[in-house]
Amino acid sequence: MKKFTKICLILAAVMGVTGGVLFAVGIAMGADWKSVQYAAVDLDLPWGHYDNGKVSSGDFNDSKKELDTEAVEEREYSPEEVAALHIDVKKAYVSIVNTKENNIRVKLYSKEDVVEYDRTDRELKIERETDHAQKHPIRIEIPEGMTLEEADISVGGGILELESLEAGELDISVGAGTVTVTQGLKASDCSIETGAGTMEIAFLDAVRTQMECGMGTIDAVLAENVDAYFMQADCGVGTVTVGAESHSGIASFTRGNTNAARNMEIECGMGTVNVLFHDSESEL
Repeated sequence: MKKFTKICLILAAVMGVTGGVLFAVGIAMGADWKSVQYAAVDLDLPWGHYDNGKVSSGDFNDSKKELDTEAVEEREYSPEEVAALHIDVKKAYVSIVNTKENNIRVKLYSKEDVVEYDRTDRELKIERETDHAQKHPIRIEIPEGMTLEEADISVGGGILELESLEAGELDISVGAGTVTVTQGLKASDCSIETGAGTMEIAFLDAVRTQMECGMGTIDAVLAENVDAYFMQADCGVGTVTVGAESHSGIASFTRGNTNAARNMEIECGMGTVNVLFHDSESEL
């Protein structure tokens, strides 16, 4: 075998092994293939495009405008009928607002959306089953002051704009999309997760919180002061900032008293997590 050929084969083998290791590290830090696909769509990479007529990055403005038009279908439920809310979409604009009306109202603007209601378990499910993006929005109106037993919301590469939501167990996740909470979240147990997306939470009032950030960004303001929390954080190659304390690179740290009234666990891979306390004068 010629020397040049041997060198090329050795280099190829080394690069292959290195790529495999980096791939495994990325998975361990929270990345997944769907996050890569969603990011490709948002970045307009050719291999990330969906079919013609489907949502691209700039189409969500049109989705918001469509909320002012008549919905294709509306469903209405009393608060006593719904204990659990589950929302699962791949890429869509989802709006959750509070209303002074007495009932929960679901407004659908696409015939491809699926709503299922289990009367026995008092469970309401809203899904967009297609893997392709749709231009049509989804709106859920929830009565002010209502508390759900459980809420699970996943928006993939889409956009979630939420005013406020209260539940015993609350789980919100986003792939490469965006989540914005303008007023606040309240829960006994709260799980916040992003792959390559961004989450901005104006007010987070939870007894036990788990935050997981792959390659994205999470910004949150906590409801209590620093003394109310015991915090544990693991950081890969990203950055975790808690109050005035910041950690970058591979690091683990704890903060506060283990007997504190509230507990928070943070896992950050290659992204950024910024946590402030309600009594802080700083802004995100």
